[in-house]
Amino acid sequence: MMAMGAVFAFLFGVVINGEAQEVGVHIKEYGNSGKLSFAPVTNAAYYRVEWSSSAQGPWSGSWEAFHCIVPTNNADVVLHVPHFYRVTAVLKGYLDRPQVIDPVPNVDADKLQLVPRGSNTCHAMTQVNLEPIISDVPFTLDYDLWMGQYEVTYAFYSYVYTSQTSRAYSMNPGYRGGAYPLNPSVTADDHPVTCVNWYDALKFCNKLSELAGLAPVYYCGTEVFTSGEPKADSIVTFDLADGFRLPTQVEWEYCARGGLQGKLYPWGDALDRTYANCFYNVGHTTPAGAYPKGIAGGIGGLWDLADVELYDMGGNVYEHLWDRTGDAVVYRCGLSASCHFNTSSYALKCSERMFTGETYKEVYVGFRVCRSSR
Repeated sequence: MMAMGAVFAFLFGVVINGEAQEVGVHIKEYGNSGKLSFAPVTNAAYYRVEWSSSAQGPWSGSWEAFHCIVPTNNADVVLHVPHFYRVTAVLKGYLDRPQVIDPVPNVDADKLQLVPRGSNTCHAMTQVNLEPIISDVPFTLDYDLWMGQYEVTYAFYSYVYTSQTSRAYSMNPGYRGGAYPLNPSVTADDHPVTCVNWYDALKFCNKLSELAGLAPVYYCGTEVFTSGEPKADSIVTFDLADGFRLPTQVEWEYCARGGLQGKLYPWGDALDRTYANCFYNVGHTTPAGAYPKGIAGGIGGLWDLADVELYDMGGNVYEHLWDRTGDAVVYRCGLSASCHFNTSSYALKCSERMFTGETYKEVYVGFRVCRSSR
């Protein structure tokens, strides 16, 4: 016997920081053929259809519960099938607002810098027969990009890790900086977070977005990515979202160069230990931003004069990036790990990359976040 579907037409709103993010939509018709129609909403960026077996929820946009139903003995199978539907409109003003959100007062690591637009020759790494291939890529930044001024610190990561959100997130707790062997006496909360993998970085971005009242970027299927470690290619981005995310490898290199053309390092061609935490300077991570002479573009450069200061684009820790190649993910080299794992100068170059598995985490790998408005 076929059960008739019902329609739950209602009005509701979600408001964060005094601004409406989502509004309920009036459903006009739901027919026996499954046709559902609803009235348009002014200034809607997109609509989301969700279902429930009860008018009180919970609401879902996923059909995973019906993909694999396992029988239990010979008993009847009882399911709570879709019976009520609701439609939500997410407003354009919410997605397009350009201002930088500062969700955690007094924590430096969440500060973002609006990057000057322009063009530069960057590089992208791909994987061919398990061998890395790095190619020149002309890149033009023609959209607003806010890059994290610092690598995410352990203090900031812990704040987000322990905060409560509407969704439950499962992430590694991370570690306060890095030394080899591990030595808590030489690391601190203001060092970059380490011992987090690529999945942790994506979940952190999504959770931070929720805390800031922004739309999460990363999805697994139709659900916001909050837990688990699925195949990397099953994680997709929601391009209309204005939340926090990892930079791509060309975005990261464009920012690392700081407006300089054809230079080896973020500050120029001179290899100087006073510009970055590298080559066994101290043998462990240092506080985020501890080497101001090594800012992207150099002291007195065009970006410095424009008050754009990006720290540790060379030195301190490796940084996870969004890019995937083959069955691996890319992270920027552009530094010398925790100054003791890698002693060769190539690792500080803006053009260098490495790739590894998605679950890889170490005491010399961290990340920074960015946001964009296209």
